Amino acid sequence: MIDFRYHLVSIASVFLALAVGIVLGAGPLKGTIGDTLTSEVTRLRDDANELRADLSDAEGQLASRDEVIAELHPLVVEGLLAGDSVSLLVLPGASDASVEAAATSLADAGAEIPATVRLEPSWVSADPPDEADRTAAAGDLRQQFATEVPVGSSADEVIGLALGWALGRPPIPGPADLPPEGPIGPTAPSEPTVGPTGPDDQASPGDGQAGGDDGADSVDGAGDAGSLQTESGAGTDADSGTDADAAAGTDADAGTDGPTNPELGLLADLDERGALILEILDSHGLLSHDTTAPLGLGSGVVVVAPETAELDPVAVDGWTRLLTLLADADPVAVVGSVDDQATPQTQLILAIRDSADVSAAVSTLDNIDTPIGTTALPLILSAAANSDSDTEDPGTGHYGQLGGTAGLLPPLPAETP
Repeated sequence: MIDFRYHLVSIASVFLALAVGIVLGAGPLKGTIGDTLTSEVTRLRDDANELRADLSDAEGQLASRDEVIAELHPLVVEGLLAGDSVSLLVLPGASDASVEAAATSLADAGAEIPATVRLEPSWVSADPPDEADRTAAAGDLRQQFATEVPVGSSADEVIGLALGWALGRPPIPGPADLPPEGPIGPTAPSEPTVGPTGPDDQASPGDGQAGGDDGADSVDGAGDAGSLQTESGAGTDADSGTDADAAAGTDADAGTDGPTNPELGLLADLDERGALILEILDSHGLLSHDTTAPLGLGSGVVVVAPETAELDPVAVDGWTRLLTLLADADPVAVVGSVDDQATPQTQLILAIRDSADVSAAVSTLDNIDTPIGTTALPLILSAAANSDSDTEDPGTGHYGQLGGTAGLLPPLPAETP
């Protein structure tokens, strides 16, 4: 049984130990303990000063490197994308700084930005109202482009393909490469047939010849995905003596003297087609857009990724599927600023790099907000545009300051003689 005597002995023992410690600390051990603590503090202080100096040197070197890159930037990218038309696609959560850096980089390289499109979170949301909006938008697009939408496509595939048609260069009949520069100019095309045509509007096999009786030809292959039906007379030789209104794709009743180049009427049809697609998607709350130049001449699409590293994995999967659809038509580069702590499950750029299929079709850049990043972007697009489809190299690449990339910059393009 514990009594008062036991408590008294315990208290006395505590005070005795305290007294012994004070006596030893103030006597024989005083010098040793003091010297040890002093030396440790001195060493730690020296280490901190050395690390601080190293950090200052590293920051100075990075600042100097950025200054040099900024000075060399115009020499490297000037004219690299001259005549090219590159749209900006901004995903929800992308920072304004990254959007501005991408736009400035494209402008410095001579590219024109015909459209800046900002997608809404509803594009990849699993909420029933958002899914209903996407289904309704897909229904409108199917109605307008019945002969071009692949049979059996889901609603997400339809809106993704249509967005690619609006921002990129859809497969069209006529010259292999339409002129990327020169006066597009306002034209007076003859009521382009944007939607599906009826049996009375289908051309007979001989209608593609110049000098047809009705003066309005139908483009061959209208049933193929990505083809465009038009009454502009793109397949007619303007010099064959055919009625000028049919060859130039102008409406005689319009009372305007439009250009006689049939390609210009075709470009006007593509612009109208792209504007219609964006308006349909906008009307269903899937995006907002700012169009400043004719659509249908896209040389590529720059996608500004969300800055956050905490994206919903469902959203990441939805964006990667959209990017794959866009890459089927035009080069796609996804740019942004990636945190070192991000993971492929919650960060779009890392998710792209983590997938063998997506990374083979889409390029990425993880430091667009740096001078090196703004210099790398035109090089990435130029490499993709100049890639040879007959080889195993698709022209895609992954660049930036994180691990697992091909480096900070793509190889500089070889000078042409």
